Amino acid sequence: MPADIAAALERYCGQPTVTEWLAVEAGCALLPVTVEPAAEAIPKNVAEIAQHASKLFAEFAAAYSDGAIDAGEAGKMLSAGDEMLREYMHLRPALTDRTRG
Repeated sequence: MPADIAAALERYCGQPTVTEWLAVEAGCALLPVTVEPAAEAIPKNVAEIAQHASKLFAEFAAAYSDGAIDAGEAGKMLSAGDEMLREYMHLRPALTDRTRG
């Protein structure tokens, strides 16, 4: 399928279904993010990343307490991890701008 047709289909559906499938096939994850490039957002972003990481670790500890992770527990861990990654993507542009001096 031509890329412009896939893009039109995704716009029509309101979901990046083809793009998400391609990402999974490539061993990647597609996460929607909003960007906050302002330098003053850095402390807030770092604090949010820490909160989401803490939630991920807590979900893992609870899930693995019986030595196994079931589907529901895995879903909670995925959700917490995705939130952590989204928050990092808010932070990344501000940090990247600083490396360009």
